[in-house]
Amino acid sequence: MLCFSYNISAQKIKAGKIIYQYDVHEIVLDENDKNQNQNMVNQFTKSLKENRDKIKYELVFNEYESNYKIVKSIILENNKILNYAILITGGGEEVYSNLKEDVVLKEIEMFGEKFIIKSNSNKDWILTQETKIIGGYKCYKAILKQPQIQNNVKMPHVEAWYSPAIPISFGPKGYSNLPGLILQLKIGPIVYLATKIAINLKEKINVHKPNKGKVLSEKEFDKMMRGIDKRKS
Repeated sequence: MLCFSYNISAQKIKAGKIIYQYDVHEIVLDENDKNQNQNMVNQFTKSLKENRDKIKYELVFNEYESNYKIVKSIILENNKILNYAILITGGGEEVYSNLKEDVVLKEIEMFGEKFIIKSNSNKDWILTQETKIIGGYKCYKAILKQPQIQNNVKMPHVEAWYSPAIPISFGPKGYSNLPGLILQLKIGPIVYLATKIAINLKEKINVHKPNKGKVLSEKEFDKMMRGIDKRKS
C-alpha cells in the first residue's frame, strides 16, 4: 500500500522521509552464465521474494544531505534466510550523501571491522522520455552510464525512475544527481520502490553522517577486496 504525505506547492522542499521496500525480478541465466545453476538462482529469487514484506529501508533528507539505511526494528538475528535477504539487498550499509560537498559515504562492516567508502555523488545518467506513474507521480526513466565490465566483474544494469514533481536530488543507496526524487531504483534484478513519502515534515530531520570506520576511496576498497579474493584462490 502506498502512503503519501506532502506539501510541495509554492515552497522549497526542506526535509523529507521516504520508506522503500524491495522486490526481485525473475533471473533467467543466459548462455554466458552456464557455470551457474538455474535451480540455485531460482531458490535465491524465492528467498528474496518471501522476505520482501519484512524488510524496509528509510531515506531521510534535508536540503543538502541524506541518509539511507535499513529500518532496524524488523531484524530477526536468528532468521538466517531473512538475514541473507537483508545482506543481498544492502541492509548492512548506511549511506550518507552531501550534494554541496559532492560526496557519498557508505559505511559497511566486514571481517569485524568498519569501513567508510568515499565516492562522488555526481553520477552520470542517460535521461530518457519514457514515463510511468508511481504513487500518483509522473516519473521519468534514467539509465546509469557505466562500463559493462569493471575489474573483471560484470556490472549490473542500473535504472532509476525519478519525479520532477518532487525536485530533490536524492534516492536509495546513495544514487542521486537526477532532477527529482528517485521513487524506483532497479539494480540488476532487485527493485527498490518508494511506498511511503513524507515531505516538509514538521519534525526536525537530523541527517546522520557516518564517522566510525577506516575511510577508503572506491578504488582503494576494490583493490583491498581483490587482494582478499586472490588470497582465497
